[in-house]
Amino acid sequence: MTKDTEHLDTSRSARRRLVRGAFAAPAMLALHSGSAFAMASNLRCVNNQLAQRVLEPANPEHYVRVELYSVTTTTVTSTGTPTTDSSRGKKEKKTKSGGSNSQVVSEATPETVVTTKYYVSGADVDALASFGRIENRFLGTGKWQEFNWDTRKLVPGAVTDVSSPTRSGKFVLIRIDGSVEGGVSIVGIVEADSASGSAVSTLCWSSFAGAAL
Repeated sequence: MTKDTEHLDTSRSARRRLVRGAFAAPAMLALHSGSAFAMASNLRCVNNQLAQRVLEPANPEHYVRVELYSVTTTTVTSTGTPTTDSSRGKKEKKTKSGGSNSQVVSEATPETVVTTKYYVSGADVDALASFGRIENRFLGTGKWQEFNWDTRKLVPGAVTDVSSPTRSGKFVLIRIDGSVEGGVSIVGIVEADSASGSAVSTLCWSSFAGAAL
């Protein structure tokens, strides 16, 4: 190896180190700057969402939701008042004994009643809170809470045993409360008379969850 060749190799090596160093410093600065911007954006997004509460958005599909589960039961009941008919030749059931004065009672008409109840799953709420990296102060895994679809209100009292729940295709909006400084939490779902908290848009949610829904 000649002195000229050795000098050329040394120059190339120094240039490579210089290039690596030149790109490394700005990369760290850019990361720090982006992180600070994201933090400020998150803070602004959540605080604005709670300051300007949204409970009945025109486009609920753009807000964080959970699907309700339905449980349908069928019962057969007897309706109507039994009637008497003394003109019928065949006596089906006697209510009085009196020979020719005996009366026949007609049976009440059976009626089938189908009842559907809707439930929020605590497991779904837990999974959502975990994904969003926020606290769940509403309903935990293993619990269910009934939601009255007609009144748009939760039925008080969580239950642990729901028989054969199926996805209903109906959704309710998640309700958050708090702040970035004090901690954002899921505190319930949006009801007809929600006094605190707010629904949260998927865009705002993705800013603090770290991933878009």
